[in-house]
Amino acid sequence: MALERLVKVRPYSVRDFERPTMTEYQALLVSNYDHDLTDYFTNATMRLNPGLTRDAAESLVTVRARALAQQSGAVATNTLIGLEGLIKSAKSLPGRKLIFSSPVVSSSTIAIPTRAAGCNELPARQRAAV
Repeated sequence: MALERLVKVRPYSVRDFERPTMTEYQALLVSNYDHDLTDYFTNATMRLNPGLTRDAAESLVTVRARALAQQSGAVATNTLIGLEGLIKSAKSLPGRKLIFSSPVVSSSTIAIPTRAAGCNELPARQRAAV
């Protein structure tokens, strides 16, 4: 029964369908004002859209990066909330507890913890729950 619940877990996907493709990490850097990376995406956007002004291209890149970073942050927050629920439910079980993190979970949560809502409170909640 528990295995059936695990199998039904929906994989998350934060994808960028625009060109040049922007990764979640690049989106985070651009939204945190990395000038070199912002210039790269701005120049590429201008090459792909002749006639677009630099300000308009930079605005498109910034909005796109913030949207991707926000989606990634939401996934990270939901992952941490799920882990918090696991810790709380394991609290009532006798004996020691060990939680394994799959590569999917650990590689998909790249958002800076202080940017995701509730992340600052999680360590204190974990200590209180166990």
